[in-house]
Amino acid sequence: MRIAVMAGTPMDTKLGVDLLNKNGFNQTISVPISKNPVEQTTFQALEDEEREHYIRSVIDGLKNDIDAVFVYCNSLSS
Repeated sequence: MRIAVMAGTPMDTKLGVDLLNKNGFNQTISVPISKNPVEQTTFQALEDEEREHYIRSVIDGLKNDIDAVFVYCNSLSS
C-alpha cells in the first residue's frame, strides 16, 4: 500500500513516515504542506476554503501514485 504522509512541516512529515515504517508500512510519500514552521503558521491563518483547496489540489496531484493519505498533523486533520 502506497501512503502519502501529510503534515505541516518536513519534520512532522518525517515523524509520520517513521511511525508508519515502524508499523510495517514502508511505501510512503512525504507530503509536507509547508517548508518550515513560519510558513505553516501562515498557512494555518488562511481561510478554511483556501486551506481546503490547497490540500485537495495536493492530493489530486498524487492520487494516481497513492492508495491512502495519512494526515499526521492536528491542525490539518480538523
